[in-house]
Amino acid sequence: MPQYVLAFQAWYGGGEWLVEVLKETPQRFLIRATTPMMIPGGRRLMPGETAYVAKSVVRAMTNQNSEQERPSDG
Repeated sequence: MPQYVLAFQAWYGGGEWLVEVLKETPQRFLIRATTPMMIPGGRRLMPGETAYVAKSVVRAMTNQNSEQERPSDG
C-alpha cells in the first residue's frame, strides 16, 4: 500500500505529515491522520480522525534512498 504525505504552507503554519488515503472523489481525498496534524484552513486533526482535503496538498511518498547515486570504482 503506498504511503501519502499531506504538505502545505500558509501564513498560520503548515508542514508535512504522513496520512492514509481512504477515499477519492474527483477533487478531494478523504484522509485519516496518523499523527496530530493541521490541514489547510487551520483545522487540527488527532490520530484516527478523518477529513476531506484538496488533491493538490496530497502526494505519494517516494523512496529516494534506493535512488541515490553510487560512487564509481574508476
